[in-house]
Amino acid sequence: MALRDVNLVPDDLLQQRIVLRHGLGWAISAAVIVVLLLGIYTVTMRTISAQRRSPISEQEVRKRIALTITEIEAKKEEIERLAFVRNVAGTFRMADILDRLTERLDPKVWLANLSIRSAPENSYEVMMQGRAFSNTRLGASIRALTDDPLVNNVALRSSNEIQNPIRGEHGMPPRIVKFSIQARIAGE
Repeated sequence: MALRDVNLVPDDLLQQRIVLRHGLGWAISAAVIVVLLLGIYTVTMRTISAQRRSPISEQEVRKRIALTITEIEAKKEEIERLAFVRNVAGTFRMADILDRLTERLDPKVWLANLSIRSAPENSYEVMMQGRAFSNTRLGASIRALTDDPLVNNVALRSSNEIQNPIRGEHGMPPRIVKFSIQARIAGE
């Protein structure tokens, strides 16, 4: 028998150590695997429950949607109001033009037709047709329009003396002047 074959530790004790060593290794490995599985399970369950549990309720979502719709409607009304104000401002601009023309025309010159159109460079093209008691009064009106700094390119397109259809009434002359004037009024 060789020294190698001689074992001073009894066989049953030796078997217990081998079993204990292997058993303990397997037990620790199993415990680590169980802890990892429990950790994964916990994280997964928290994620799923967080997804199931919405941060806001359905009623809260409906309230937010209603609030958003109300805000949109309010902004729409504001835009419509501003568009109306813009249109009214354009109307006031036309009223300013008419007021300026009225100030410049002689009291014995009256308009039968007035056409105002938008022109380039924020200006307005004005076409006036009307009647005047005399060429002198018509000339004074054209001079007054020409002297206005906002009125440009004043041109007498036509001027004809015609028979007055209502002559003799209220001091009306027997003949009046039918005219057509074109001008450009600068915008503000």
